[in-house]
Amino acid sequence: MRELWNYSKTVYEKILPFFFFLVILMQSLQHIPRWDLLDQIAVADRFVSEIEAYPAIDSNYLGGVSVYFPGVALIGVLAQKLVPSDFLVVSLLVFATIVTFSFIFIQKIITSFIDKDYIGTNFWPMIIIISGLVARDWLYYSIEFKPDTIAFLLGFSVLIISRKVESHSYLYHFFLGLIFGSILIFKQQYIAFILGYAFFALVIRRAREILFLFGALTASSAVVFCLWYLETPWFWTVEILADDGFLGPLEWIDSHLGFGFVLCAGFLCFVLIRRGHIIDDINKVSGILKENIKKPWLYIILPASIAAFLGSFKVGGNSGNTALSIMLLSPLILILSQRLNYNLLLLASIVVMTLNIKSVANTPRHVQEIIQVRAYVEDAIIDGCGATVIGSNVYYAVRDKLSGCEYENYWTHSLLNNSNVSNGYEISSFIHDERIKYFVIENLPVNLKLLKGSADIELLFVNDIAIVAQRKGL
Repeated sequence: MRELWNYSKTVYEKILPFFFFLVILMQSLQHIPRWDLLDQIAVADRFVSEIEAYPAIDSNYLGGVSVYFPGVALIGVLAQKLVPSDFLVVSLLVFATIVTFSFIFIQKIITSFIDKDYIGTNFWPMIIIISGLVARDWLYYSIEFKPDTIAFLLGFSVLIISRKVESHSYLYHFFLGLIFGSILIFKQQYIAFILGYAFFALVIRRAREILFLFGALTASSAVVFCLWYLETPWFWTVEILADDGFLGPLEWIDSHLGFGFVLCAGFLCFVLIRRGHIIDDINKVSGILKENIKKPWLYIILPASIAAFLGSFKVGGNSGNTALSIMLLSPLILILSQRLNYNLLLLASIVVMTLNIKSVANTPRHVQEIIQVRAYVEDAIIDGCGATVIGSNVYYAVRDKLSGCEYENYWTHSLLNNSNVSNGYEISSFIHDERIKYFVIENLPVNLKLLKGSADIELLFVNDIAIVAQRKGL
């Protein structure tokens, strides 16, 4: 029996990373009808079509916009030069999976920088437990190309290069700093990386660190200035978020119930397993803090983690923000978990993989349903230019049909009105807007109720993802 376990363990260890990648890749394809990526693609589509990428607030039509900085939209513009339109969304989801997997893997390199004694034996079982269970809400958003992950991956990569490839050239460190700062184009929250490095550089006060910081501040200031100068990107990515407000204590707790349970259970298990060695673990953390005074990693990881956690308190924030803060702390968790029983970690990772595999079973149905919507839209909408209202989650179904066209996105209107898309306010308005002939929107209960209840609207197609309707008399 022991020989069988040892053989099975060896095989599982070898296929574990590859198998985990396949699982999150299949999970990512469930996110074809999701706004995180589709809003960025909408911005890219309008840019390519030479329509204003971010609409002015007084425009006759407000198409889809992303509230994140336009780094992913720029990748979308480049991808349109390389990938056929039919495969654009899927190819970017595959890329998002590669980015996510790379971010997970790079935690091993960062951990070895923080703790020179870390050998990584426990890495894959433990990182799968962290990312696939404890920080599962982060993983959910990351594989749909939420831009935090690519920003932090690139930022960490530049820092690793600056540590691995030594050079006495001041120009080299300034150039790396320029790259490090320009990554702000992906996500506002990346400013925590830059501020963390600024604090590190001011503490260390070495010439190369100061030059790196100067390059980072130069590039990040240029990004901010360009977005501010162009006005409409600044409005939709900065000003529109300024008056969102914060979640109440009960709202925050409600949004974190599942995550909080898993986190507390994990912490309790760790304490029970290590109950005789807690003092040793505290001393280990204390030693790591002292050893890293002259290294940049904790100066960046800790502010970025705190910023992610604080983001969960804003309206629109959720447990995904808090899960990101945990994911950023994974190097410290990996160090502390080195002394946990390896076989126990391996068994736990198998359970986590099994739970994630179960969710993959829904992927074919999700893909089939959004393809059904797209096929129906291609046939049903005769002239939708300037006459269609859509939702961000179903943009995949209409992007080819409305290519180069103006259209209304009721999610964008809800941003402008500081309202929730689930309250039906915007859809109710568009039902009475005579310009609108077609509706291609999410199958939310309020949307279905409003369209069914209108004497002017005829339902054409309904599935779990979308509703297609038209104004009567067309």
